[in-house]
Amino acid sequence: MTSIDLLGPVVYRDRACHGVDQDVFFPNGSEPKDIRRAQEICGRCPRLAECAAWAAPLVRSGALTDCVVATVKAPAAHSNSDRRRRRDAAADQLEAVAAYAATAAQAKGAA
Repeated sequence: MTSIDLLGPVVYRDRACHGVDQDVFFPNGSEPKDIRRAQEICGRCPRLAECAAWAAPLVRSGALTDCVVATVKAPAAHSNSDRRRRRDAAADQLEAVAAYAATAAQAKGAA
């Protein structure tokens, strides 16, 4: 399944970021407090798994950059190999978040 097959987070009305100014997720610079604020909103989202699964391939390809998505800070877009490694690491984190959040949601539903 590709990100094309997955629904973007904006279709979910119950997402934690619904109604939040989207600038929160595109913090100007790398102020830790601004990044933490976005991560906290993402961390309490019922759509965390879906958002992370949608974002991972976009971050890996460089189509989604310099933002916080599904608790992960995606690096800025540049073509050098260091940035590529950072994008891959962020995409790997998103895949892990998606897997963990999906498992946690299933466990919660079974309880």
